[in-house]
Amino acid sequence: MRFTITQWKCVSVLILCALLLTAAKSSYQSSPSSQVAGRLLVAVPKMPDPRFRNTVILMLEHNKDGAFGLIINRPLGFAEFEIESKQEGEGMLPINRTLVFGGGPVELGKSFIIHSTDYDNKGTVKVTDSVWMTANIEILRAITSGKGPKQVLHVIGYSGWAPGQLETEIKRNDWYTSPITSELVFGEKQEGKWEKALEERYRDL
Repeated sequence: MRFTITQWKCVSVLILCALLLTAAKSSYQSSPSSQVAGRLLVAVPKMPDPRFRNTVILMLEHNKDGAFGLIINRPLGFAEFEIESKQEGEGMLPINRTLVFGGGPVELGKSFIIHSTDYDNKGTVKVTDSVWMTANIEILRAITSGKGPKQVLHVIGYSGWAPGQLETEIKRNDWYTSPITSELVFGEKQEGKWEKALEERYRDL
């Protein structure tokens, strides 16, 4: 599987998305329905929707307008990327072979980088004290130049809910919530992440 710069033609849309998330974060922090934002959404063992069975979702937004999150335990395979250099004459720059995750069934052409806190730009959303997310091309340039974050999860597509939809699913007991830990998000062992998130959920009760 190979992705090229064509995957990044919607950079302006991604930047706008990141800015909207940043703005939304300040609004949902005080919202009574915001308990899912900044937490993990964990599928129950008998999840009725096959698209989300055994999934763990990093929740970035949850307010009166809906909810937005990224699945972090569904690897799709390894990919190589190329991005256009900002320096004239350098042409295309390769990004090292990287594991790509399926973030959800919505807009599979969009990319999001979940990462550690050692990288920050104007499009970065600070999800927790240890896990951030950036959705613009500058983070890829930083990665290629060795100035990017040490821990990275490259996600394509996302999971989204209409207003009130996630609340209904939670009341129906389709989901648990669990605290976010960098160990779980960035752990190299993909098998067992769902089980680990369930364990953290019970520890958090």
